[in-house]
Amino acid sequence: MAMSSPASAQAYLELPGSPASARGNRRTIALVALLVAAALSIGIIFLELSVRSKETEILHNTGLRLKISASGRADVLSEWLHGRVARAEPIVRSDLFSLFAAEVDLDGAGAALEGALGEQLPYMQAAIAEFARQNDLAGVYLLSREGRAYITSPDAPTLSGQRREAAQALFPTGEATILPLEAGEGGLRLDILVPLHPPQAESPVAAQRTVGVLLMSLRADERLAAALAPAALVAGGSRARLLQIVDGKVREVRPGRPPQLRPLGEPWPAEPADLPFAERPALGGDDVAYSSGVVVPAVPWIVLEEMDASSVLAPLGTHRLFGGLIVFLATVGFAAAALAFWWRQGSESHRLLAHQYHELASRLQTQRRLLDSINASIQEHISVKDRDGSYIYVNPPFAKAVGLPAQSVVGLKDAALFEPDVEKIVRALDDQVLESGRQVERSFVLEVEGQPRYFQVSKSPFLDDEGRCIGVVSVARDSTDLIEAQQRRDQAVMNTIRALSNTVEAVDPYLSGHSRKLERVSSALARRLGCSELEVQTLEIAANLSQIGKLSVPPEILTKAERLSPAEQEVMKQHIVQADHILRELEFGMPVREVLLQMHERLDGSGYPANLAAEDIGLAGRILAVADVFAARTAPRSYRKPLGPQAVVELLRRNTTRYDAEVVEALAELVESPEFQALDLDEPAVASTG
Repeated sequence: MAMSSPASAQAYLELPGSPASARGNRRTIALVALLVAAALSIGIIFLELSVRSKETEILHNTGLRLKISASGRADVLSEWLHGRVARAEPIVRSDLFSLFAAEVDLDGAGAALEGALGEQLPYMQAAIAEFARQNDLAGVYLLSREGRAYITSPDAPTLSGQRREAAQALFPTGEATILPLEAGEGGLRLDILVPLHPPQAESPVAAQRTVGVLLMSLRADERLAAALAPAALVAGGSRARLLQIVDGKVREVRPGRPPQLRPLGEPWPAEPADLPFAERPALGGDDVAYSSGVVVPAVPWIVLEEMDASSVLAPLGTHRLFGGLIVFLATVGFAAAALAFWWRQGSESHRLLAHQYHELASRLQTQRRLLDSINASIQEHISVKDRDGSYIYVNPPFAKAVGLPAQSVVGLKDAALFEPDVEKIVRALDDQVLESGRQVERSFVLEVEGQPRYFQVSKSPFLDDEGRCIGVVSVARDSTDLIEAQQRRDQAVMNTIRALSNTVEAVDPYLSGHSRKLERVSSALARRLGCSELEVQTLEIAANLSQIGKLSVPPEILTKAERLSPAEQEVMKQHIVQADHILRELEFGMPVREVLLQMHERLDGSGYPANLAAEDIGLAGRILAVADVFAARTAPRSYRKPLGPQAVVELLRRNTTRYDAEVVEALAELVESPEFQALDLDEPAVASTG
């Protein structure tokens, strides 16, 4: 039907009950239904692709976390085993035990018990007993080449034939051996065999000959249970297992639970090897699980970290549900938009509005690309979290720092990205921002790619349109380069000071190494007494400059082999005043000169140069005084021999009217601690003038 105008045609189509209107409605309904069906099909396809992508992402992240956790536990067990082997050093490095073992190996046990060595047998048995007690060992044995135990600790269980054979097999190899775990009434037992070598040998080959074997039997339940305890790195549902593979037989190690060594069958390997992330039977039940395994070096163990498949894939159900809801809402929205567009397609105002929306969307998209470009180009780590602590946005530098794609970080919490101590600090800062609604800043150190990195973090509240705090915005700046540059400058200054100290000490052979020993002892005492790092640094500089004033002392007095006369001692005492004159023009930013001037002052007022007493002497000066006496008296002089560390401590204890008793007791604790050996104080030192 020809119409006189489009307006009249439109009016005709909209007349109720007209055939054209009915046909138009049917076409509209059919077209809308077709479009809705097409949109729904496309949405379902994209939903399935999204679910598969999410599943791949979940499995990848789970495999990575399980691998990291298993590797960490394997490293812990390896370090524990290495430490237990190292504890045999006091026995296997003892000349007495080595000589005794060599005699037994040469002539038999009967000959070894004769003469002087036989007289030492009670001492060696007592030493073995004390060694077993200190290390909480179930038993300690010294074995001969024939597998016979000629010294044992009290209450040591009877040796099995298998353990004797293992000891005999060690003689040709001469290598420390860790035997597989064995289950017994007292729990799991781990045996470690360490060779003994002759104390003196005519050749390097003879020195490597094995003359005896030290067998240590450990109670392993408590340590293994701690190593397999649940970790915070992997999400809930994960667990650690330990497999032992001996002679092709696989057993699960179950500390504290019967059976302690549970036999396993398929699909576990017959030889120890790393197990890639895969779906396997669950050791913790009848279901399947995803697991990853790492071999522990030197022992036939595999640390297996597993997580139930249902727990791993649980987020897929939620993802599918929300995805389906989004597809449904998108389809309904698409249908409504199609109907609106259909009915208003002739409206000029609608076309203009659509054009405006299109321009607005283009501008928003351009601004978003610009913002993303800026966030990607800056070096700061930017992130946004909601109030529950889940990440909702991270920029590329942040994602790179945690070693995951940016989209994988979204939805995670700090516990999945950082070590527990770092996660605790970050959570505390977030809570402070959420509670106060104010910006906070903090500096701390993170390990990135195996290296320490220094970060300054600024956290601000993330506000909605109504000004309510709905999350936290974090900006972390990497200040490692600046801090390391400052550390290099500080080290250069300290190296210059030490070089000057070495130059001064070259004047007198008895001064050699004194400043170095004084620096290490005084700084160790300061840390034990709770001094700040600035006070420790002050003591280190003062110690290295303590001998500079002796450049003004006449050489015939400074290098005199006999004890100085009273007059010469008075001349020698002027070195501390001369040191103050030399250092007066230098600005350290620390009270170095004040501490140096108090090094020879005494609590009873008998010191010099100012005869200070009691509280007039600062803690740093008291520490330097005790450390100077210790460094001097443990070194030789031409007119006396050096004293041992314990003897010097007792000497200082008898003079508490002159030296601070608290500092002296801190020195006594230091001498008895493992830290003392690490100070490396074996170089010669000079005697104190006070």
